[in-house]
Amino acid sequence: MTPLYKNLLVTDAAAEGGYRQATFEEILEAARAALSNRVKKGTALTSPKLTRDYLMTRLSARDHEVFTVLFLDNRHRMIVSVI
Repeated sequence: MTPLYKNLLVTDAAAEGGYRQATFEEILEAARAALSNRVKKGTALTSPKLTRDYLMTRLSARDHEVFTVLFLDNRHRMIVSVI
């Protein structure tokens, strides 16, 4: 079975047809950007899964351990995330 990321394409003017296979790193960067856009100030982190997904995409590219603080209001909405 072909990995899913082998089926994803990105635009590339130099490639024949204007598209090429996306690299794993490009896919991860796009996922981080998408989640970052989805979880902004005011977004409610109402479940452990949503919080875990946010932190995994935010921190997974780091090659060392970091301390992160999520400031939330009393309705679990993001105020700011500090790394």
